[in-house]
Amino acid sequence: MLNFEVITKDPEIGKKLLIGSLLALSGVGLIALVGWMLEIIRRVQRDEPPELPAFDEIGTLFVDGLKAMAIGLAWSLPIALPVIAMALVIVFLTGSSNNPDDLVGPIVLLNFCIVGLVFVFTILVLILVVPAFGLLAETGDLKQAIDPRKAIAIFRINPGGFLLAALLGLMINSLLGSLGSILCLVGIYPAMTLSYALQGQLFGKAYRDSKKNKIDTEI
Repeated sequence: MLNFEVITKDPEIGKKLLIGSLLALSGVGLIALVGWMLEIIRRVQRDEPPELPAFDEIGTLFVDGLKAMAIGLAWSLPIALPVIAMALVIVFLTGSSNNPDDLVGPIVLLNFCIVGLVFVFTILVLILVVPAFGLLAETGDLKQAIDPRKAIAIFRINPGGFLLAALLGLMINSLLGSLGSILCLVGIYPAMTLSYALQGQLFGKAYRDSKKNKIDTEI
């Protein structure tokens, strides 16, 4: 599923990792790094020769990154509002009670509800952004990609592929993040760049397979 020759045989891999690391270090440059991952997804979808894109068109990468991050932000709002409401209820109960000990049970229950709700919703978002990013890479249309109904429809064509891509993406993030931390923290930034490169491959392949599955089903 992963083509590591894209990294090991790229004569400019050092330069690309350096630029990606500087972008990640700057904070705001993470937007361009997400756009770079989107370009990798696009190239995998098109079956283009396996080569990591350069950072030449940084403006385009920023625009693509903003679109991709807008999806995550928009999809976070439905869970953010209930969480804020629950937190306000806890604050209100704590402030209005004469006997705080009576509120321990309800507050613990509300906290469990908040944590459980956030966990389930986060997992759903992490899975559905894979087809959403694929659709955005293919069409460039944020209006389509941000529609969760379209992401769900694409996911249903290749559920196993999208689940595997999301799971491996999380594992890669965790593994490379831990490795970067071990390397005196400085290694976090090239590890982050590598993580985006590998996730781009995974997400692009899952989306490409969904398109092939759809064609086979129609035939």
